Amino acid sequence: VSVTGDSSSPKTKYSLYLEGSCIDHQEKLMGKFELQGSGVKVKIRQGLLGTKMIASEGSTEIKLSKLNKEAGRIRIHPEFSAVMPLLKPGDWQFADLAFKDVLIGDEQNPDVFISYSINSDENYRFISKNDLNDFDSYEIQTLAKRNLCNHQVEYQLSTEHTPEPIMFVNGDDFSSEKILDENFMNQAHEILKSKTLFAAIPRRQTLMICNSQASSKTTELFVHMMQKVWNEGTNLAPITDLIFQFFEGSLRGVQRINE
Repeated sequence: VSVTGDSSSPKTKYSLYLEGSCIDHQEKLMGKFELQGSGVKVKIRQGLLGTKMIASEGSTEIKLSKLNKEAGRIRIHPEFSAVMPLLKPGDWQFADLAFKDVLIGDEQNPDVFISYSINSDENYRFISKNDLNDFDSYEIQTLAKRNLCNHQVEYQLSTEHTPEPIMFVNGDDFSSEKILDENFMNQAHEILKSKTLFAAIPRRQTLMICNSQASSKTTELFVHMMQKVWNEGTNLAPITDLIFQFFEGSLRGVQRINE
């Protein structure tokens, strides 16, 4: 999808292209109008301070003014709206190539970072630093956060051998990443009836949460189960052996198992 603007005359001619074919165009001097076709809509607002454009497909909107501009053309990658965050350990083999945000640690020595991928039914395509020539980093982060919040997961509560429940979110491609979803973590606070929580993401598709003020029997079993998943070497890729500390939905600190 692309939008071009020809200002060779007093009225600028805006054209909406889909896969190289023009599907709509209008000439305007000033004001608000829309270009649309094939399920894509572009809202354009011309003003004294410049032109703002927002493209939408379904419920997803992208501010075109923040995307890459080349030879007067603003480009939107057709798969852009499917971007999702993926948590990775700092020693991931492609860490130096990936576009990422450090979650725990620093840029030189990340323990855990947030990578970004374009998700499809068949595989993931990780967004690299080189991709930032075509993508805007702010839009990647914003869309990934929105998509994660909209992604629904199922949880189970276990009270076997413990006085208080332990919450499990397992088996979904983005189970672990739900620790980045403040709304979901607030839901966990309500379910476990505590303002403070421990959370663990030892491996992909794994998330376990408990009340950090629970009895020692519950917290010790929580740590034991996390260690078991971390050390067993299943076919799920490892993320971290850190325990995350949450207060009212926000990450407040981490602690290693042996500390």
